[in-house]
Amino acid sequence: MPNLNHKTKKTILGWHDINWLDAHNKASAIQQEIVEAVLSNDMKTVYQLQRQLVVSFEARALAIRKAVTNQGSKTAGVDHQVWSTPES
Repeated sequence: MPNLNHKTKKTILGWHDINWLDAHNKASAIQQEIVEAVLSNDMKTVYQLQRQLVVSFEARALAIRKAVTNQGSKTAGVDHQVWSTPES
């Protein structure tokens, strides 16, 4: 079943369909807003923006990408299997 990025209503069929530059820019923009809210001591906005970042498709995709492309991605997990492709 295809994933749907609800904000843009764009269907994401696979890992390679994600616009990584756009995802990075959107996540970075939310992070910058969090910094500005902290500096202005607006904690309600900080909590709202943190929640927005956690549930955003872009931030989750970037987190998964970072986890699977680092050095440890070649290490087998507790199931003793290494996934080398999205299909495996």
